[in-house]
Amino acid sequence: AVRGTLTLESEIFEVSELFFADSPSLCDDISTSVARTDMNCRSMLMENVLLTGGSAALRGLNKRLTKELEKKWPMVRVLTPLEPGDSAWCGGSYLGSIPDYANTAITQQDYEAAAASGADSHGNSRQTDQLAQLVERKCF
Repeated sequence: AVRGTLTLESEIFEVSELFFADSPSLCDDISTSVARTDMNCRSMLMENVLLTGGSAALRGLNKRLTKELEKKWPMVRVLTPLEPGDSAWCGGSYLGSIPDYANTAITQQDYEAAAASGADSHGNSRQTDQLAQLVERKCF
């Protein structure tokens, strides 16, 4: 086996720059998503941005995301769990353990039925409306 040394210089910092370099950036996506919500919820959402997944473990990503979001929003708090890579699994496990979850889950059959009913007699698609109604009916 060949053993060697891998030396990282600027690359270690450049990886997380990918989240901010392209348009739309991570900040743009977050801002756009929050701006589409009810005006009364926006402050609460921006004060509870949750950074999860393997990339959330990149050193400095939390601080950089906070700094960039603060340029657009007055109050920002970005949270990163201790084990960000496990967060999706833990959240799914938690949801699955809630007794009433099965009644609110959207199955593939539900989705396909809503999508199929989304075309009118003229062939115009109303899928987005049908799917939004499905989510509202099942979840609220």
